[in-house]
Amino acid sequence: MNMKNYIIVLFLASNLFACQSTEVESIQVGSNGCVNNNWTQIGTEIAQSGKSVRTFLKYKERCPDITLDDKTAYLEGYTLGIKEYCTFANGFKVGYEGGENIIVCPIEMRSAYKKGFDKGTKNLGLIKDKLKRDGESQLERQATARTKD
Repeated sequence: MNMKNYIIVLFLASNLFACQSTEVESIQVGSNGCVNNNWTQIGTEIAQSGKSVRTFLKYKERCPDITLDDKTAYLEGYTLGIKEYCTFANGFKVGYEGGENIIVCPIEMRSAYKKGFDKGTKNLGLIKDKLKRDGESQLERQATARTKD
């Protein structure tokens, strides 16, 4: 594992113990606890949806039989997913769609995501402004047409 990946995993692991309320996705819970869960996939999906690594704590509440291996698999998946989420392109998409700038990206990845988010938000604002101007122009034309009648 190279140094950058080690730092990311260390950062994510340390954040598991901080307090934050997050929503837990549906997981399979059977009579023997959590069954047939692919913790790597769950971690990846949580990260790709822009949710905190601490979502794992909510899983742990519902599934007290989660093992250290499950936690490790979750963190590995989360690390993969956060690398995909914290990109300029995804930041632009989230900003352009009017999403919130939730800070889940590690510091070393945050800059590219934020630049994309800011640019996407700016483009969304420009489009909204243009639509507003176009709508106002259309209303003025309609009002002018009514006064001529």
